[in-house]
Amino acid sequence: METVQKIDKMAKTLSNVSEACISNADMVYELSSTMQEILFKQNNTLSDLLLDSCSRIKKMQLYNQSGYYTINGKSTYCHMGELCGTDAWARLAYLNMSDPTQNCPFGFRLYHSGGVRACGRPVIINDGSCVSVQFPSNGIKYSQICGRVVGYQYGRTDAARSSNVTVDGVIITRGLSQ
Repeated sequence: METVQKIDKMAKTLSNVSEACISNADMVYELSSTMQEILFKQNNTLSDLLLDSCSRIKKMQLYNQSGYYTINGKSTYCHMGELCGTDAWARLAYLNMSDPTQNCPFGFRLYHSGGVRACGRPVIINDGSCVSVQFPSNGIKYSQICGRVVGYQYGRTDAARSSNVTVDGVIITRGLSQ
C-alpha cells in the first residue's frame, strides 16, 4: 500500500476510533511503521540530492569525523581533517605498500628491497616501459587533487640520456592522462 494511502487510512480510523475494532496498540504500531517508512524514504531522497560530496556533509554539519559515508550510492572514505589547506576530502584511491596485505595495481611490478615493498613499472630488457593506473571518481565531482606518493629509485634513471623523451617518476593528473 502506498504511504499516502496508509496515512489516509489511519486518519479515517482515528476519526472513527470509537466505532473502530482496531486496538490502540495496533494503531500505534501502524502509525510507527508508516512514520519509519516516511523517514526512510525522506532520508534516501535527501541523501541522493544533498550528500554528493564530503565537503557538503561537513558543511551541513552532519558528521565531522573521518570515515566511510554513502555518496552517490557508493561507500566513500571522507577525510574530514585538513589536507592541502582545506578540509573534507574524498579518498579516490588508497595504496599503502607497507601493509603486506596490499597488492600493486594491475600491470605494476612488486619490488622488495631493504624491507621496503614498492610498486613500479615492469622491466623490459633493453627497452623502456611505462605503466599507469586510473582510479574512478564514482560520480563524485571534484576540483582539486591532493595526494602523497613516496617514491624509491630502483636501478638507475635513464631519462637523462638524449635518446629518451620521457622522465622517470610519478605524475598525478586529473582528466585525460598527459
